Amino acid sequence: FLLSPSAIGHRRSTLRQTSCSTCTIASAMVEGDGKLKKPVDLASRVKYFGPSRPPRRSNDTPIYQPREMEDGGLFERPLLQFETTGIDDALSKIERFDDQIMGGISQSTIVKGESRVTGEACGVFGGVVRVQGGGFAGCRMKMLSKPLDLSDSTGMYIRGSGDGKRYKINMRSSPTSNEVVYQAEFTPPSDEIATIRIPFSAFRLVKRSVPIPGPPLGINTIYQMGLVLSKFSFGEDDYNPTFQPGLFRLEILEIGTYAEPKQTTAYIDTRASQRGVSRPILQEDIIQDSLKFKADGKKRSWIKRFLFGRLRKVLKGRVAARRTQVAKDLLQARKEGVRLSVWRKNTDK
Repeated sequence: FLLSPSAIGHRRSTLRQTSCSTCTIASAMVEGDGKLKKPVDLASRVKYFGPSRPPRRSNDTPIYQPREMEDGGLFERPLLQFETTGIDDALSKIERFDDQIMGGISQSTIVKGESRVTGEACGVFGGVVRVQGGGFAGCRMKMLSKPLDLSDSTGMYIRGSGDGKRYKINMRSSPTSNEVVYQAEFTPPSDEIATIRIPFSAFRLVKRSVPIPGPPLGINTIYQMGLVLSKFSFGEDDYNPTFQPGLFRLEILEIGTYAEPKQTTAYIDTRASQRGVSRPILQEDIIQDSLKFKADGKKRSWIKRFLFGRLRKVLKGRVAARRTQVAKDLLQARKEGVRLSVWRKNTDK
């Protein structure tokens, strides 16, 4: 899911709201025996919830000492707003992807609806997930031609309500349509609207839900994002403990990024903190003499030790002579009444 980069211009601005047709999906479902059932209108089975508070940012950004800001000091930037006036624009940028692409029979949609918690308008990702031939259902934003740069953010947030199931959020940092994406899990509450925050560090590189080696998520080149409900967590033998075949429902109010205030200078912190286990620095890991030993602890050859020793001795002598001369010049200048600032200026010349 995502709005175009041009809609994320200013920190205090909300997303542009345009009108377009709602995407609803009603197609035939197939049972395990291969028989076709009567087409089911999934839009009639799912309901949604409504608008959220506009994002606010405090001007009291901590500089030397952290101070509490509004909403816990977090700054939010919406990407998709599933409210009455913005849901059509958001839905026009989303497409579904279910296990039908690999022979499964799961079916999902994301449409307008009403929240079971508040009764207000919202977006609902829902449908029916089956384990025959697949075991996942999802929706994603359409691929971007120009990536989003989210490097000023700490992570993603989803404001909404769930059904007790554990979902995943997908992110793609390259303009490809292969099965390699970054994933993170989240479980929204089923009895209230909550804000779930997912730091970028929680995302893992996977291929078909199986973790693979690779770099961390490149948050400065995001081409696509999506949501998925799968019977797997991270691995073919790692099953989603909350997964159940059948109907599912995820109510979505807003999706966006959040940032926490970052310190760029040293400060005195008066807040209380929790202490963890100390990190031991072993004596055997300390290189006592870098002249004799390398960084890996191996001893240098006698030729290098001799050359390094001679070179270090010469450099030390030059540095000591230079410092002595500077000290003498400064002392003489002070005796003559020259101001320190003037002496420094003349020395720099």
